[in-house]
Amino acid sequence: MMSYFPVFLDLRGKECLVVGAGGVGKRKICSLSRAHPKKILVLDPEVEDNFLKDIDCVVVEKRKFTPADLEGKFLVIVATDDEALNKEISDLCRKQNILCNVVDKPNLCSFIVPAILEKGNIKIAISTGGKSPAMARYIKEKVISNITEEIVILTELLGRIRPYVISLGKSSEENKNIFLSLIEPKMLEAIKFKDRKFIISRLKQILPYDEQKIKKIVNGIWEE
Repeated sequence: MMSYFPVFLDLRGKECLVVGAGGVGKRKICSLSRAHPKKILVLDPEVEDNFLKDIDCVVVEKRKFTPADLEGKFLVIVATDDEALNKEISDLCRKQNILCNVVDKPNLCSFIVPAILEKGNIKIAISTGGKSPAMARYIKEKVISNITEEIVILTELLGRIRPYVISLGKSSEENKNIFLSLIEPKMLEAIKFKDRKFIISRLKQILPYDEQKIKKIVNGIWEE
C-alpha cells in the first residue's frame, strides 16, 4: 500500500514545468500560480495563442517537450494523453530527483495533488492516497461548510498576536494553552457580531500591553 507524506511546498523563487495545456493542465497551472513560483513553463504544440496571458509567471511555448526542458525545474506536472510521453517524463524526473505528478497516473507520480479547501489563511489538503479524487472532492464539500468566516477571522487574529505571545518567554506548552483558550465559542461569537470590546478585554487578559496597543492589533480584522 502506497503511503504519502503530506507537505505544503514553498514555490517562491522556484521554476515549474507543465506539459499539456488542456482543461486539466489549465486548472493545474492556475493552482500553481497561486503559490507564486518564479516561472511556470507551459509546453503544448496545440496551445491557444492567448493561453493564460494574464498570469505573469506563466511562459507558454507552442512545441513538444524535450529532456532539456527539465533543467532547473523544481516541480513538473504532466497532463497529456500520450502514455509514452508521460512515462518518459516521469522516468527522467525520477533520475534527476525532480518532483513529478502525472495526472491520473499515481504509479508515475512522485507526489499526488490533493483536493484543496482554502478560506483566507486556512488551507486544508484532502487525499485518498490516489484512490478516488471524486471522494476527496466529496469530503472537501462536507468540510468546507464547517469553516465559517468567524474561524477565518480568528485565525488571522491568532496570527497577529502570535509573535507577542512568543515574546513573553513562556514555555511551548504555556503558549499552546494560551492559543487554545482563545479558540472558544465566546470569541467566535464576538467576532461574528463585531464585539470589539469583548475581544480587546479578552486579549488584555493575555498580553501585557495597554488598550491602545491591543486596539491596533485588532484593528482591521473585519477588513473594514
